Amino acid sequence: MTTRAIIDGPFAAYRSWVVGGATEEAAAAMFGAVVPLALRYLWLPATEVWVVWEQPGQRGLDFRRKLDPGYKARREAKPEAYLDALGELQRALPWMGVNQAWPREGEADDAAATLAAQAVEAGMTVELWTADHDWLQLVLPGVSLYRTGVKEPGLVTALNIRELTGHDAREHLALMALAGDTGDDIPGLPKIGKGRAEALLAACPTIVADLLDHEDSGADAVVERQVMASAPNMLRWAQVAMQHRELLRTTRELVTLRQVDLHCVPAHPNLTAATGWLHEHGLERYVERLIAHLDPDPWLVADEPEKEPWE
Repeated sequence: MTTRAIIDGPFAAYRSWVVGGATEEAAAAMFGAVVPLALRYLWLPATEVWVVWEQPGQRGLDFRRKLDPGYKARREAKPEAYLDALGELQRALPWMGVNQAWPREGEADDAAATLAAQAVEAGMTVELWTADHDWLQLVLPGVSLYRTGVKEPGLVTALNIRELTGHDAREHLALMALAGDTGDDIPGLPKIGKGRAEALLAACPTIVADLLDHEDSGADAVVERQVMASAPNMLRWAQVAMQHRELLRTTRELVTLRQVDLHCVPAHPNLTAATGWLHEHGLERYVERLIAHLDPDPWLVADEPEKEPWE
């Protein structure tokens, strides 16, 4: 069975850029982090590798900012030097056999959700690589997630997600709908932070779906009875959710990763270009194995000028 590996490009690239500090060192740090990560997956048996990216600028935020103008309001524009280095990296990855995708509307997270759903439908397994906890909502049968950026990185699957995180994928989405996401400037419901949201879900695991998707079936009464039976002290907070149903709906829309139309740049291996690029950027230690991985005979330098990957 083929595995589709999906890498969170913005996280991998920008984190290594920040760690790199000054401009030249930062670009080298970015290349030295993203390329080995992509190649490590590429060299696994029966694995196709995808890196998902944001659109240039902040165009990808438009959809969610229509719902909430404050969405990611504190995010600063990326430095020009970073964008220049990123463009160079994005042009080189297909030469090494790596696929890339940009959402036409939405963010890199939505691109990952789309590629994962397509792969599962095609009978493939999926491994996600990210530090973004939003992607936990994608960990359903057939989809695993390698969490980095945490104290104990490791693989989260549909079988162990509850043990490792306390929730399954759907409950994780409900948790974010109730509590919001401060990292993305999504406030959540009034005075319901993560702790109270956890307690509400423990009392009524389906509270978000009950309130938003089953309003015609006496949802308030159903939720109240369930909360009173298991955690009476949480009734007032369940009522806060009832009183702020539209805010809850908006928050769920903001945090839900959705399937979107993608601009994809398939891998087009080119050993001449790839090995030259690796030598130029001090990554020549990967050349020999790349040559062994890719059959060099069919790959010729294209005559026509290449477009920018996102065009």
